[in-house]
Amino acid sequence: METLFEKQGSNVCYCHLTCTYTAYVQFSQEVFGKRSPNAALSEIAQECGRLEEGHRKGSQSNRTLHAAMNTHINNLKLLSSPLEDLQKLLPSIDKERGMSLL
Repeated sequence: METLFEKQGSNVCYCHLTCTYTAYVQFSQEVFGKRSPNAALSEIAQECGRLEEGHRKGSQSNRTLHAAMNTHINNLKLLSSPLEDLQKLLPSIDKERGMSLL
């Protein structure tokens, strides 16, 4: 079974740990009382937000690329065929005009 780290990368794991720590801090404050805010946690949360935004943009870019590739896959397959086959599929100017080369 894949761990969260292996499945989605270190950024998600990092953010998951941040959320877990935040929940722990909230719980400990309820039990033991308020304490001064942790500056490091604030910086980690900001970094986590930047990483999540980068991940979101990367995922959107990947979806856009996938859609574009699906749109053009038939043309790419056609272009990768042998030249002779490709020439047979192209319209002939002479046939369209009803003219001969002589």
